[in-house]
Amino acid sequence: LFQSLGVRCTYCHKGEEGKPVGTYDFASDENPNKNRAREMYRMLEDINNHLKNIQPSGDQRVNMWCQTCHRGRPRPTTLEEELAEQYRKNGVEPALDYYADLKQKYYGRGPYDFGEKALNNFGYEVLKNDPAGAVQIFRLNAAEFPQSGNVWDSLADAYMKSGNLKEAEEYYQKALTRDATDKNAKDMLAKLKQPKDK
Repeated sequence: LFQSLGVRCTYCHKGEEGKPVGTYDFASDENPNKNRAREMYRMLEDINNHLKNIQPSGDQRVNMWCQTCHRGRPRPTTLEEELAEQYRKNGVEPALDYYADLKQKYYGRGPYDFGEKALNNFGYEVLKNDPAGAVQIFRLNAAEFPQSGNVWDSLADAYMKSGNLKEAEEYYQKALTRDATDKNAKDMLAKLKQPKDK
């Protein structure tokens, strides 16, 4: 499973890393990952049986393998899910540190999509309850993808929700310089320019 999930025998079996394989208790079900692996193998068999009922779209029938989903990771999560879990456990800064670690380890290898959408979606989840945290996330996304109008629009949304109207206006303008069709930026700028009730 090392190639498929990036793990060694101790991930599922009772034994001590670095000790001879003969010292492992492979019959033991003490490690809960062993039962998870069993269920995953059963699921894989079910999926491949269902695939036999589908007319192949190419000259070879498609099969599912462990690496189809896991791609070298024990848990086949999306980048957004990984960041959200870190945020729930530790807060925004550790989540962004974790993003940097994942990018260094996996960028260009396929397990995660490091495009602007992942951080953008994560930022909007955080924005619901933590505008200051969302600002940090969107600032990183803007630094990663400075030519995208959408990242600046999202950063402006976070500043707007946090009550920093000056920054919001600046970044809505910046979004429009990159995408003149950005309706949200246009609407929000018009709203910001409306006279305030005295």
